[in-house]
Amino acid sequence: MDISVTPDPRSVRTVADLATRLRELKTWTGNPSFEELRRRTGVPRSTLADALRPDRRRPPSLDVVRRIVRACGVDPASAGAWEAAWRRVVGALVPVAERHHVTLLPPDVGDLPGRDLELVRLDGLAQQASGSPVVVTGAAGVGKTALVLRWAHRRRLRYPDGHLYFDLRARKGDKVAPAQVAREFLRAMGATEADLHSGDEACLARFRSTVYARRTLIVLDDAADAAQVLPLLPGGPLCSVVVTSRHRLDDLAVQAGGRLVTVGSLEPAAGESLLVTLTGADRGDPLVADVVRLCGASPLLLRAAAAWLSDRPDRSLRTLRSRLERGQHFAVLSRPDESCPVRQVFASWYGSLPERARDLVVAMAAGRRRAFAAADLWLVGRDAPHLLEQLVACHALVPVGRGRYALHELLRRYVRECVRR
Repeated sequence: MDISVTPDPRSVRTVADLATRLRELKTWTGNPSFEELRRRTGVPRSTLADALRPDRRRPPSLDVVRRIVRACGVDPASAGAWEAAWRRVVGALVPVAERHHVTLLPPDVGDLPGRDLELVRLDGLAQQASGSPVVVTGAAGVGKTALVLRWAHRRRLRYPDGHLYFDLRARKGDKVAPAQVAREFLRAMGATEADLHSGDEACLARFRSTVYARRTLIVLDDAADAAQVLPLLPGGPLCSVVVTSRHRLDDLAVQAGGRLVTVGSLEPAAGESLLVTLTGADRGDPLVADVVRLCGASPLLLRAAAAWLSDRPDRSLRTLRSRLERGQHFAVLSRPDESCPVRQVFASWYGSLPERARDLVVAMAAGRRRAFAAADLWLVGRDAPHLLEQLVACHALVPVGRGRYALHELLRRYVRECVRR
């Protein structure tokens, strides 16, 4: 090659072409050692060496290509040609004729006030993730699934190769195995029954390789832990994976570069807007603000409250407020047909805690104090710091400033009701 001429990526069509041009680019810039490139890029030497192998089956990630190109001195105006080359290679890996488009998303929710900031953050992280999952986390009943479905429907055209959704059912205590999810996805994408009868690891590998080079959205709803999610991550830079969970799923951040979107209760004004929309109440009625406050501005409880009011014409906001003030949240808002499973949701949240953590929650709920210093928790034993971390990670404990924590108010009410019963 003529080292006086900058390598041109416009003719790149295959993985081998891309690796060869990157090697030529390394030579053109003075053939620095992989150790020197590591210092320039922050990418491990082994990853750099692998990226330049022409016999590799898959292209390196777009982030690695960008870092190599920048480290080799390519000016920003020309860097776009390298990114375009990478996209041609990835897009050619799966012929369009072989792609089986499938949409498994549930319907969008009707009303979602007060979530604009979370939608913007989710959108930004999903675009930046380059194959890493985005974890939408928050306490029970805050509307994590509704938020993700609203975003997914808004951005569905960004993923022309399909939209996959699976309810992992952590709230029901029925932990779905990753291989079962992979089989359902493959079946929806047109795999034969013979393909699905292979072993679990083979099915997982087949799923990952099938979607690796596709612009596909994968939503894994209500995950119990990271182990349920990690085997399903394709790692493909064109895929977006969004996970919802009551837990932070820290292992996804450590092992797969996961990013967090934390969802809290609604702001009072947004909660009032939701209740007014659902019930037709007067926006200026002080009873609306009272009910929102007593429901902790939880979208789940507010929807349940609206359903309770609509069941019978003689029910009123005043009656509802009175019953909520007496702590009858779960007796009033849980429906026997489980169409609005308030009690079930909080029972599964509490039941998912380790036994020692549940003991601590019961002790905190029984007392009159609403906030506790971390030092106070040493009374429960030497494992107090670990228990504290567990409860914060699943949003059962909420930091309230100056090293103090409060038990989630609705969880506190649920536990107190259980104790009374």
